[in-house]
Formats: sequence, C-alpha cells, structure tokens
Amino acid sequence: MAVTLVFTGLLFFGGNVPGTAGTSLKEPLVTDEVILWAYILVALTGFAAVIFPILYTIANPKNAVRTLGVLAAAAILIGLAYSQASGELIDLVNYTGKDNNPTTLKLSDTGLFVTYMLAALAFLSILYTEIAKLFK
Repeated sequence: MAVTLVFTGLLFFGGNVPGTAGTSLKEPLVTDEVILWAYILVALTGFAAVIFPILYTIANPKNAVRTLGVLAAAAILIGLAYSQASGELIDLVNYTGKDNNPTTLKLSDTGLFVTYMLAALAFLSILYTEIAKLFK
C-alpha cells in the first residue's frame, strides 16, 4: 500500500516528461513505473486467486466435493452456451478488420449466452426465495 501511495504521489506531483509540459498531451515522468507496478499487482492478485482456493481445498477436503459440483455445473453451462453460439460472419459495412472471424464470433456469443443464463438463474433464485418466504 505504501508503494502504491508513493507511486500515486509521484504520478501527480513528480513532474512531466520534458517537451510535454503545458500541452494537452503532458505525460508524468513515472508513467512506465506505475504501469509496471500495476502489472505486478495484477499478477500477485491472480496468483493469490489461484493458490488460496487450492490451499483451502487441501485443508478442507470435504468441501472439495461441493467445489467440484460447482465446477461441473459451470462447465455444463459454458458447454450449453458454446453449443448455441454462432460463428457465422457478420456483414459489417465498411469494416475490414480481423475480428470478424468465426472463432472470435463464436467465443463472444458464448460469453453473451453465459451472461444471459447467469442473469436468468439469478432472477429465478431471487423469485424462488421471495415466494418461499411467503409460505414459511
């Protein structure tokens, strides 16, 4: 946290790259270092997000069954979404970019369908909870 505060202070008050001061494109001197620090923090966060659940599962093996069930349900959900996704090319006027290819379109459709399914499941679970409260 202290390193982040130091970098933040240097970013705002550490001066600008010569030649950019006074222009609309002024660049702080420590921009590269701040971006590198952000990459380091993202890497540490990703590492922690992977390692700590593994350590928790090793420490509590009974909970591993529930975790495997959740992973299996997620795999089924993603599989259903992928099977429904279309890789058909889109006819875009004046677009000649490389992103209009079947692989990218199929993956983006999959992401959209997973989002829709999760939103529907969230809505249904809220609805179920509220209706179940009425009968208790």
